[in-house]
Amino acid sequence: MQYILLILIAICCFYFDSLLSLYNPFHIGGMDIYIVPHLLFMYVLVVAIYKDSKTAYIIAFLAGIFNDLYYSTVYGIYTFIFVFTVFIMTFMFRMFYRHIKTMLIIILFLTFILDVYTYSMFRLVDLHHTSLMTFLWFKAIPSLILNALLLVILFPWIIKLLNVVKRISFNKEH
Repeated sequence: MQYILLILIAICCFYFDSLLSLYNPFHIGGMDIYIVPHLLFMYVLVVAIYKDSKTAYIIAFLAGIFNDLYYSTVYGIYTFIFVFTVFIMTFMFRMFYRHIKTMLIIILFLTFILDVYTYSMFRLVDLHHTSLMTFLWFKAIPSLILNALLLVILFPWIIKLLNVVKRISFNKEH
């Protein structure tokens, strides 16, 4: 039951990512600014902290495949980075434990790394033709700001949902 709920939350995050992506690009001052929401990615990282790492790896793998199939023309890019960042997240929180501010900063940092990684991979296979500075100013930094807002607004809700999932699974066991 808990796995079904965790996957349903992931599907909702994926759906909201897709909805928010429909508003691209923003036109500000004659410039096109792209934002890339990463709710699903941030959710996977939160699961890595608040659930066991095995569950986080499974959800990261499934979410990565789903992102590859839906958003990418090069398969495996999202699957690799999702699973790899779960490894980094679980490794870092052996050192920092669950300090909220540190966790939020690390999640945002890894989200920024996700954007840079996907840009680099698509540039490597010649699917991106923008310069690094254009990418940083008109896509990566606006996306980082959006994801920071989404994380601050939605983080308490996701934690409550994960606690509900934990209580449901605890009640089933006892």
